[in-house]
Amino acid sequence: MVDIRKQIFADPKSQMKQSWQWFDQNVRKPAVGMSTQKFLGDNQAHQSKKIMPGQMIAYGYDPKTKDTLPYYDTFPLCLPFSTDGKRFTAINLHYLAPRYRMILLDKLFNIKENSSLNDNKKINISWGIIKGFSDLPQTKHCAKQYLFGNIKSNFIIVPPSDWKFVIHLPIERFKKATNDMVWADTMRK
Repeated sequence: MVDIRKQIFADPKSQMKQSWQWFDQNVRKPAVGMSTQKFLGDNQAHQSKKIMPGQMIAYGYDPKTKDTLPYYDTFPLCLPFSTDGKRFTAINLHYLAPRYRMILLDKLFNIKENSSLNDNKKINISWGIIKGFSDLPQTKHCAKQYLFGNIKSNFIIVPPSDWKFVIHLPIERFKKATNDMVWADTMRK
């Protein structure tokens, strides 16, 4: 079993370079010259129409209340922790700058059951755990609800062995604000 926590914190500068290599190999090169529909159809290994709490997921999203939101992410990278069949609640990692995403994952991996994950496991996450992160209170402001009816793609399930790459990728797609504006706003809360 691989200790993913050690991999994530091994060498952040090197991780960023490896993140781009991972993105190039797994996303950009396969997508060259393809429509989004064909790319999603041809790359189903990590796709699903269903999610489970504790997975890391990415997907296309069009918020129902986008007209009233100050900003929103149309390609969330989330750790879902609850669902009721119509919606799910998740931590959208994109609302944190990459450095703070690493800190959050470190805190989650400090929970005994999460110390080692393989690609068949999920992370133990709940609202109670998130509320307890007093030294990273901004995490509470990253908790968002998403309506299943507003999901615009299959879910991409990120295997735990790839989390170390994906958390560094600038794949957030904020509307109405820049990344820096969103991250500064999250840190002020």
